[in-house]
Amino acid sequence: MEENFTLNQITPIEEKKNIECKGVKDIRNRDVFSEIVDYAKENINSFVNGDGGILYIGIENNGLVTGVNLDRDARDEIRRRISQTVKNFYPPLETSACKIDLVPIYSDKHEIITDQFIVKIEVTQGQESVYWMSSNKTVAFIRLTNEKQMMHPRMIERRIKNGRIAPLTTNTTLESIKKQENNKTDFSNAEGMFKREIASKRTPLVQFKSKLPVAYCNLDETSEGEFIFRRFEGLRVEVSRQTILRDFMHGLSTPLAWLTRPYLQLLETNLFEATLGGTSLILSAEETIDLCECIDEVCEKYKQIIIDAENHLQTWNFHPVHQERNFYGFEILSVKPRIWDLMYKFSHEFHDSQGSSNWHIFDTQYESIKISRNFFDHALLIPRRNQYFGDSSGTEYLDIIYVADDIFLQGGYIRKRNWKEHIGEHGTWSAETTKEWIINSFI
Repeated sequence: MEENFTLNQITPIEEKKNIECKGVKDIRNRDVFSEIVDYAKENINSFVNGDGGILYIGIENNGLVTGVNLDRDARDEIRRRISQTVKNFYPPLETSACKIDLVPIYSDKHEIITDQFIVKIEVTQGQESVYWMSSNKTVAFIRLTNEKQMMHPRMIERRIKNGRIAPLTTNTTLESIKKQENNKTDFSNAEGMFKREIASKRTPLVQFKSKLPVAYCNLDETSEGEFIFRRFEGLRVEVSRQTILRDFMHGLSTPLAWLTRPYLQLLETNLFEATLGGTSLILSAEETIDLCECIDEVCEKYKQIIIDAENHLQTWNFHPVHQERNFYGFEILSVKPRIWDLMYKFSHEFHDSQGSSNWHIFDTQYESIKISRNFFDHALLIPRRNQYFGDSSGTEYLDIIYVADDIFLQGGYIRKRNWKEHIGEHGTWSAETTKEWIINSFI
C-alpha cells in the first residue's frame, strides 16, 4: 500500500511491537548520517532478533512528520552506510533481510518537497539464533514489546542451545495437557494483556494456594504459599513470606508488557521466565497470565490483612522486627539495660500467680515480660540488644520489642477466634498504648 506523508502533519502510523519511529529534526552541529546510522543499527538488530518490523526515520514518536533532508549524494550515502552496518552484524545479516526506501514528503498543497524524505527500513526476521551487533559478541538487542531491549543472557543461552523457536501459543505450549477447555483463546498477539475474564472461561493452568496470616505472618509455617502447574505434573513450588512481600507485591494488576513484576523476565514473544522463590520456570503467556492473576488475588488479600493489622495495632511509626520461627514484632522503645533489668525484676516479683493486686499482672519467662489481666493478654515484650544505638559514654541500649505475631494475637488464656474484636484497654493493647503505658505507668 502506498504511503503518503505530509510535512508537519500527524500520520496514523503508531509505534508498536513491529513499528519504530524516530525524528531527527532537532539535530544541531552533528553528522546526520551518524545519528541515523547509530539509531538504525540498534533497532535493525532488535527487529532481526525479534519478529521483524519497520523503522521510520523522520517521524516523531507522536506521529508528527518532520522528514530528513537528503540530496542525491546524501541519499546514496545513507543507503551505503546502513547496508554496511548490517554486514557488520555477527553473523552478517543477509542483504535481502533489510530493505531501505526513501519515501517523499508532500507539502500541505500536495506537492512533493524537494530533497525531503522519510527513511523507511523494513527488516525481516533473521534466520540465525542470535545476531550480535559486532563480531566481539558482547551486545545484542531484541524487540518484544514497543521498545527494544538488550537480550537477556538467559535468552541468548537458550537460543544458542535450542535455536530460534516459534512463539509459544495455546496450541503449541499445551500439547501435553489434556484439553479441558471448550473456549480457546489466541495469545499470539496478546503478550501485553492481563484480563481476569480470560481465566474465568477455562480451567486455570496455574494455582496458588496460600495460608493467609492472621495479622503479619505465620510463625508456625515453613512456607506461606504453594504453586501448582497443570503442565508440570507433580511439581509443587513453595514460597516464603519474604518472597511474597519482596517480589509479589510489586506490579500488582499491571499489564505484562510493562515488565514491572520482578519475578518475571520476558524471553520471547509469549514466553516468560518466572522466578518463584528458588525455582525458575519457562511459561507461556497463557500460563503467565494465570500466574499473575492468582498472585494478585492472594497478594490483595495479604495486603488488606496487613493494613487492618496496622490500623488496629497502631504500628505505623515503629520499625518491624522478624526473627524466623521465633517472633514478629516492632521496636517501640529503647532503654538502658539496667532499666530493663529493673522492669524484669519487678515483673517477676509481681507475677500474676503471686497475688491479686492491680500490679500482679505479669508473667516472666525466657527474659520476656507478658502483661495480662482478667484472662486477657495485653502485651508481650521481648528485649533485644541494639547494635547501633548508644550514648556518648558508650553505654549500650536494649530495644523493647512489642510482639505482634499470630501466635500471641490468637493465643493466651482465652483462644481468640477474631483477635481484632479484643483490641482495647481490657484486651490486646496496641503498640502505641503499650509504649505509653511503659513510659507513664511502668517505668
